Amino acid sequence: MNDPELLTKIRKDYDYALAAWSDVRKEAQIDMRFASGDCWDPKVRAVREAPGQERLCLSFDEFSQYTNQLINDVRMNKRGVVVVPKGGIADDKSADLRGNLIRNIEYESNAQSAYICAFENAVLRSYGYAKVSKQYTRPDSFDQELRIDRVANPDSILLDPDAKKINFSDMRFAFEIDRVRQSEFRRLYPDARISNFSSELAMEAPNWIGSDDVQVASYWYVEQQERTLLEIESPQGERVAKFQDELAEMGIVMKGGDLIAPGADGLPAVVGRVTDKRTSSRPKVMQCITNGVEVLKKITWDGKYIPIVPCFGREMYVDKGSGVKRIFLSMMRLARDPQTLYCYYRSTEAELVGQTPKTPYIGYEGQFENHEAEWENVNRVPLPYLQAKAQTDATGQTILPLPQKVSYEPPIQALEMGAESSKRAVSTAAGITSLPTAMQRANQ
Repeated sequence: MNDPELLTKIRKDYDYALAAWSDVRKEAQIDMRFASGDCWDPKVRAVREAPGQERLCLSFDEFSQYTNQLINDVRMNKRGVVVVPKGGIADDKSADLRGNLIRNIEYESNAQSAYICAFENAVLRSYGYAKVSKQYTRPDSFDQELRIDRVANPDSILLDPDAKKINFSDMRFAFEIDRVRQSEFRRLYPDARISNFSSELAMEAPNWIGSDDVQVASYWYVEQQERTLLEIESPQGERVAKFQDELAEMGIVMKGGDLIAPGADGLPAVVGRVTDKRTSSRPKVMQCITNGVEVLKKITWDGKYIPIVPCFGREMYVDKGSGVKRIFLSMMRLARDPQTLYCYYRSTEAELVGQTPKTPYIGYEGQFENHEAEWENVNRVPLPYLQAKAQTDATGQTILPLPQKVSYEPPIQALEMGAESSKRAVSTAAGITSLPTAMQRANQ
């Protein structure tokens, strides 16, 4: 399907969203590096591990205990959709019926895994997603059912950055992204008009077409359909609101201020009077499967919202010198520096311990003569006694003092204090106390 205007809009929306979310995604990538156990900046690690200058880069996990407390709390206290009757003909019975239907969808979908996945990603990297999809009940059926799916990789989702509501229900577009090999693309989409991606196409859509792969995306967008809403007063004095196009489908037309419908005898009859009207808009959600240079499939979604639900960390508007921008904070974000400092302390401590020399014995030249083997193994073998000459040829009749051991102790205590201070800073950034020790549990 070739729709140049739509394809141009798709590429522009993708480039705009990619640029708008770039700072948030960069910070999230650093968060995930910390969460996976690597707190060292790649540039710092390269310098410390350069050939001939090797230094330890130890990584310690001081933060998972805090994130695990929060995530496990959500696992224990399961979330679910609650239906409350509100307005119109809604009552407790109809709300219970809808609630039961939704709970069945959650059960069949294993929706808890989707909820926890979205929340865990929000905790670790500041954003996570779940989505709603449709699927056929059986291979030999046309019946469809709803499913709540998890999004394991949040970077496969790109939402409208101009959405303002916390649940992003006002977003105008969204992308679900996947990259596939070009050979795999030809297998998945045998009816595609374009199957060989030339360098000219790659220049036209550089973010979509690579040297040996192609990006396939579900582009969701919302079209607003304007409609005329009428307030109608019936002959009995009741007032209801109806859309004019729905009335027209039933054969009811408006003449002047009256609504005319064909009567049972074929003659027109007045069924109501229009007391007010206004222009209303109804959202129409479309899904477009595309590779950036061709529309592969176009589908109308039954709902009025794009079926992607975000879960964000703390939302803040911050000016870092280039204007106010919206950022999202993960639980990990403010603990990254103290966590890095903790790893510096521990790495330095391990270096000093590893560099601590074996404590030597100092004696006069010739004092160890005939006992060299014993003194060489004194730091490895527990000997019952050692002997040294009291006199040497060089000292004559003078009685020499016994050899003395030169002691050296690295400043481990000072490093331990610094490490403990940085550990407390990690706890402060998390806003949660650390897990109790066995002694603390006993005291409790």
